[in-house]
This record gives sequence, C-alpha cells and structure tokens, in this order.
Amino acid sequence: MIKVYYSKEDKKTYTFKQVFDFLRDHLQNVEELYCEESLSEHDTIKLCQLLANPAKANLRTLSLPSNDLNINFAERIARVLSINSTIKKLDLRRNSLGHEGLKLLIQPLLTNNSTLKVLILENNRLSHKAGADLALLLRENANIEALHIGNNNIGVKGIKVLSPQVGRTLRELHLAGNSLKSRGVKLLAKSFEGNRNHHLQFLDLSNNQMGSQGMSALSEWLLVHHETQLKRLWLGCNDFGPGSGLLWSSIFEYNSTLTEVRLGGNQLGNDGIVALSEGIKNNHSLQKIDLDWNQISDVGAVALATALQTNGALREIDLSGNQIFQRGSIALAQSLPYNVTLKHLNM
Repeated sequence: MIKVYYSKEDKKTYTFKQVFDFLRDHLQNVEELYCEESLSEHDTIKLCQLLANPAKANLRTLSLPSNDLNINFAERIARVLSINSTIKKLDLRRNSLGHEGLKLLIQPLLTNNSTLKVLILENNRLSHKAGADLALLLRENANIEALHIGNNNIGVKGIKVLSPQVGRTLRELHLAGNSLKSRGVKLLAKSFEGNRNHHLQFLDLSNNQMGSQGMSALSEWLLVHHETQLKRLWLGCNDFGPGSGLLWSSIFEYNSTLTEVRLGGNQLGNDGIVALSEGIKNNHSLQKIDLDWNQISDVGAVALATALQTNGALREIDLSGNQIFQRGSIALAQSLPYNVTLKHLNM
C-alpha cells in the first residue's frame, strides 16, 4: 500500500496536478494521504471529487492540516463521507471550519457512515456552540473512538453540554487549550464518575487554567475509581501549585492503570515534588512522567531520587527547565544503580 505526502515544501518540486494525476491512477493502492499547507480551494474541489468515487476508494487516513479549509470544504468532505466506507482517520487540524462547518461535516456521521474512528479538529474556531453538535455525534455514533478538539474555545458552556457523552465510546479525548477552568473540569470529572463503564484511555486537558480546584475534582474521580481504564493523562500548564503534590501522591499510590502523566508547567515546586515522590516509591504502573518547568531545585530532586531507588516501573522522566544543580544531579545519578527500569532522564 502507498502513503502520499505533499507539503508546502514539496510544492517547490511537484505541482498539485502531478500529485492529483498520481492519485487518480493509483488511488486503489493509496492507504494514507497527507497534504499540509499545500492545497488551494480548487485543489480541494478536485480532490473531493476523486475521493467520492467508491469504486476506487481504499484510503484509510486522510490528513489535510493547515489548508485554510472552510465551510465550503466541510460540505464537500461531508459528501465524501456519506459515500466512503474506508476512511478511518480524518485529520483537519489548523483550518477554519467553524461551528457551521462542523454541523455540515458531522451529518453523514450521524446517519450512514460507521467507518470513521478518529476525528481531529484542533484549531478550527469551533467555539462553545460546538458542544451540542459534538454531543449529538457521540450519542448517535458509537464508532468514534478518538476526538481531538483542542484549542477551539469550547469553554465551560460547551463542555457542560458535551461532557455527559464523552464516556460512552471514546478511548481518546483531546481538550487542550479550551479555557475549561476549574468549573469545566468539575463537570467533566462528574460525568466520568457517573459512568463507571467508560472506555477512556487517553485524556488531554493541558493548558485549561483548571487550577487547584480543578485538580482536586479530577483527583476525586481518579481515587474513587482508581481501577479506571485511563492510561495516559496530560495536564501540563494548569497552575496546580505545590498543594497538588499530596493529591498526586495518593493517586500514584492507589491508581494501577496510569502509565503516562504529563505535569509540566504547574508550579509544583519542591513541596509538591517531595509529596508526589512518596506516591511514586511503590507505584508499579507509571512508566513516564513529565515534571518539566515546575520550579524544582535540588531539594525536590533529592526526594525524587529517593523514590527512584524503590520504584520499579518508571522508564522516562523529564525534569528539563528546572533549577537542579550539583547536589540534585548527584542524588539522581546515585539512585540509578538501584533502579533497573529507567531508560531516559531529561534534565
């Protein structure tokens, strides 16, 4: 099978006509098409016409990031989705679909398309109005497994409508940069608590200004339902503060499913890391943790080094952007002979 990549740089060597002619002749053998910052509106019209031919369809992944795609394109790609039965992943990140474009895009997914599994719509100017449409999509379509809607200003209004549906079939939910704040995260955590049979394995809430109150709500869910299926949790740049260290200590002590946690840029400080390290000592599931840019100095590094002597799971730690000097570095180095799993330590 063939994978076709065509970017802004490639335009210096190949015209879209050449790429199109190749696709027209070999489309049945193309399983992935990636065109980034390289298509005009006329190009997308021709492309959608080609993809709408079910006799030639065998495409599994269609990625068209950064092409200034708008509501007109949404209508065209919707027609493709209403006919196509092979595309499993659609990546339209960094475009301009807007809320009205989203409404057009999801129409075939509400009715006759049961193939699409992954929908990526990050940076598409969706706004809080998208909450109701995405909730409808998740309620009516049980085949969507991954939804990426980061940086769309979904806000508290949007997540209030969307949150009751996110635990139904989703395995991945990416909500970074949506101004959810503590209230939005509380609504999300409450929906998880009300659905113990959710399938979510990957949750990205980075850069949502959730603060200590949002972290507290999330920790209640993780502690009460510590046998959740969640494996990867990204929470960078949320201003938890050092007080969240105790919460993380409890989470790491009792949770047995988390394998990756990203906590960079949360002002944990030494107090937070000292507390968090207690939970890491006997954790047997966590394999990767990001603690970059957390105002950690030698004191915090020494506490983490002590935890590493008994931890038997961590493989990767990111401590970059902190203030760890000789004492902390030596302590971390001296802990390594006692730890047989750690492979990468970024400082």
